[in-house]
Amino acid sequence: MKKNCLLIILLSVGVILLSDFAYAQFIIKLKSGREIYTEAYQDEGKHVVVYLKAGTLKISKGDILSITQIKEKRVVEEEEVKVEKKEEKVEKVTTEEKKETVEKKEVKKEEAAAKPGKDPNFTDAEIEQYKKRKKETQARLDEAKKVYFDTIDKEEKNKARRIMLSIANEMSNLQEEVKKKNNGIIPKWWQEE
Repeated sequence: MKKNCLLIILLSVGVILLSDFAYAQFIIKLKSGREIYTEAYQDEGKHVVVYLKAGTLKISKGDILSITQIKEKRVVEEEEVKVEKKEEKVEKVTTEEKKETVEKKEVKKEEAAAKPGKDPNFTDAEIEQYKKRKKETQARLDEAKKVYFDTIDKEEKNKARRIMLSIANEMSNLQEEVKKKNNGIIPKWWQEE
């Protein structure tokens, strides 16, 4: 009787394990050497929740060696070929788009160079507005410097220094705005003034 019970238990365990393998789509290999076959799992940050027929199992990512998707070899090969073809198309299109973009920029630069005083990233009104703002800011900075160097009083010097720093920061922000609009390069007209 004990042998029959033991045999039935072993057969039951075997059937359960085989049925798990039969429906499994993923193999989760643990660092301990064990393998778990599952149809689905969910990544939850530091843990992976494995969905089994009997319920769910939460495993620390530190205990997992690898997670492999089970597929027929032919299906995997077909998918790899499809992915490679898509990547080639994407690379080809991207390269062509980059070439067109570079060519368009070069044409714009050549057109701008042909017109003296023209800047492709700024309208004439914008250039004048930036020059005016720069001139006004520079005048305020010069005035603050004059006050700083002319005064003897310590409190007045500190006040003038704070004003100078504030105006210098304003000038720097204005220059960064111009630089950003001109693709990271300070335009010649900005440096001339």
